[in-house]
Amino acid sequence: MGRQTYLAALGVVFLLSAALRVAASSGDLWLDEIMSLNAARGCQNILQIFSLNHDNNHLLNSVWLFLLSGVDNPMLLRGFSLLSGFGTLFLLLTWPETRTRGAEGGSPLTDTFDIERVLRMLMIGASYPLVLYDSEARGYATMMFGGLLAWRVLWVGAFGFRAALIFWIGSGLCVLGHSSGVQWHCALLVWSLVTVWLSPARGVIGRSLALFHLPVIIGVGILWLGFISQLPAGSGSLRSWYEVLVSALSIGFGGPLVSELAPEVSLLALLIAIVVLVLIIRALVSQWNQDRRFAITCLTGIALVPIAAVVLFDPRVIYERYFLSSLVFIYFLLARFAADLWHKNSVARAVVAVALVMFVIGQALNLASLMAHHRGSYKSLLVEVLAVDSADPLVVTRDHSFRIDLVSRYYQQQIEGGERLVFQHDPLARWHIVHSQDSEWLPPPFIPGPEGASLEKVSCRFSAPLSGWSWCAYRAAVERELEKVPPSF
Repeated sequence: MGRQTYLAALGVVFLLSAALRVAASSGDLWLDEIMSLNAARGCQNILQIFSLNHDNNHLLNSVWLFLLSGVDNPMLLRGFSLLSGFGTLFLLLTWPETRTRGAEGGSPLTDTFDIERVLRMLMIGASYPLVLYDSEARGYATMMFGGLLAWRVLWVGAFGFRAALIFWIGSGLCVLGHSSGVQWHCALLVWSLVTVWLSPARGVIGRSLALFHLPVIIGVGILWLGFISQLPAGSGSLRSWYEVLVSALSIGFGGPLVSELAPEVSLLALLIAIVVLVLIIRALVSQWNQDRRFAITCLTGIALVPIAAVVLFDPRVIYERYFLSSLVFIYFLLARFAADLWHKNSVARAVVAVALVMFVIGQALNLASLMAHHRGSYKSLLVEVLAVDSADPLVVTRDHSFRIDLVSRYYQQQIEGGERLVFQHDPLARWHIVHSQDSEWLPPPFIPGPEGASLEKVSCRFSAPLSGWSWCAYRAAVERELEKVPPSF
């Protein structure tokens, strides 16, 4: 296959990856996006954002939401993340050809690089978690774009003030996009330290790279003291670190999330995670003698820094999205490993091809769920409840007051007749809304109600994995004649 074929494949993957992000950016806002929006709208000016101690205050995203305070269009509110995602894809499309063999350099491997770049673009472009967060009104997409921009400067070995300025911009976007971007900069700092260690001109290169990193380190220190250290502990369901690790590795490669409701699904996620972990170790060993700087940086970004963050800071809750930077380093590492295998022999090429097909199929299944359900269709469920019951006020109780109340209040303002809905803790209420964050949840047609009564499922809305939740409206078995539309299951 010639170079033109590779470039054509790269262009197709780029366009499809961009289209996926645009398609995923529609649909209702979910809880965390609404919390970020409400926090930004509550500020009197942009500077106040930087003193807002809120765990959903992703600084640059909050500035964007503040500027769009009068807008409720989901795609516009997600526009900053979407632009960052496009920036990431552009960086991957134009990633420089500087690959060499050996710690001391060697001849460029142009053909290997061509397929490596296609594989990298495919893995990152089609990755379900990265598509999800590149199209969500939060800060993770900006973090990933900024981190890659800073890495690109170091990757080509550029020095001087212009290169330093680009590095500072990238690092600033990374850390201000989301505070977990500090992990990414730690990995890039290791890249620079190893570069100095391997170079015969340690003094000159060391001074140049110090110009890159010292301002960022000072800036991170100020951000830590003034903002990050003041943030409250994360909220949500307490989960074990190994459950999050298994889920992150599994869904990053087309598998499912760990599910308390489906042991067989959890077993599949565990098997996929084990296979991915073995591949990571094998790829690190392969790269150790070929490009030690690359191998050590990937090891730092994938495991050492995230482990240190968990051990040192003991976060109250851990989510898969906290390790997105690790996932990007994994994709870079495995893309290079697969490219090496691709050029070995026909058998190795067949193995890589089969693995890629399985990767794409798995990602397509998860992405199909995202395109079908997005992050939950909360507004349409409220509209349907209003349509089948003419009571005024229409009292609704719920199984989680904070989550359901916050989302409902946001969409009530956008629904005609939404003022009829009254959410309160009342076991005798006619309507009950129940929810679940487990992607394998199958809501039963009936659930127990107060005083031995039975509540019937009227309608449900589901959500894609990692974002939002599924929720269902149940109604007490009274006044059936008011129903105007058939139940939807």
